[in-house]
Amino acid sequence: MRALTIGELETESGVSRSTIYYYVRAGLLPPAQKSSPTRAIYTDDHVELLDEIRRLKQDGLDIRAIREYLGPRVHSASQNGEDLVARRGEATRSAILRTAAREFAAKGYRQTRIADILSEVGITPQVLYSYFPTKRDLFAASYRACLDASMSVIEPRVETETDPAVRLIWRMLGDYSLRALNPDLLYLARRTAYDDPETTRELRKAHDHILGNQERDLARLRSGDDDPPLSDELMSYGLFGAFQTMRMRASWDGRFSRSDVMWNNIALFLAVLSLYDGMIDVDELRRRYADLIDEVASMPPTPIPGFDERPEGRKGSR
Repeated sequence: MRALTIGELETESGVSRSTIYYYVRAGLLPPAQKSSPTRAIYTDDHVELLDEIRRLKQDGLDIRAIREYLGPRVHSASQNGEDLVARRGEATRSAILRTAAREFAAKGYRQTRIADILSEVGITPQVLYSYFPTKRDLFAASYRACLDASMSVIEPRVETETDPAVRLIWRMLGDYSLRALNPDLLYLARRTAYDDPETTRELRKAHDHILGNQERDLARLRSGDDDPPLSDELMSYGLFGAFQTMRMRASWDGRFSRSDVMWNNIALFLAVLSLYDGMIDVDELRRRYADLIDEVASMPPTPIPGFDERPEGRKGSR
């Protein structure tokens, strides 16, 4: 059953909205579902009943006779328990996200105009902001929607696969699919996050969502270890970052194929698995390097000669 606005019902039925409102008051049509004080949702039942009313009027029946004849159908349509407002709202939200994702990917965050999105979807600013209070919220949700779309294609294919390396191979395909959909979206997400702490939080939620499956794969490999020497979360982000960087390098020329990128990432993943399997003694490695890592990690950034000095006459300026 479709969810229609009054404008869509007018167009499809050929009946003016003033007449539709009159028919509802007269009991010839079921009431619409209210989505706001000034907005209502109609259905295919309204279209069919309007066609029937037109036919009955042509047959000479008056309003009272039509109401009596259509009464059971109007009552049945009124009892429809389907939440058409929610369905319409979800369809509108999805249309906003699809359009916004295209706009952000094509123009960048700052150059994307909310007015262009409103025009493309055909909604008012009030409708858009009822779903996404700020442009930042819209960007983060658009990015999350693209990630979800990528996962929805790939994750069903890996649910029954027991080999974590095979699952990773399929997930890399999902990432390639996401890049084909919006080539610049990941780069844009990272750049935008650096500019805005609120966006950072939203994008972290999105990445935690898509990388959660990889993190759980790693956690299963070390089941029973309550104090793991490695962070599953950091390792999943590290593997993801390595893949993104290798893919970036391959895009610069034709030297490396997609297979090269995938194989090198799987080789890296298998090396990680050897750590998780205990084939490499992580505790011994930590004892060997822990002091040096702690020392270096506590140091301030090392000044770079020739690049850490301000131009003459501007010292202390910001």
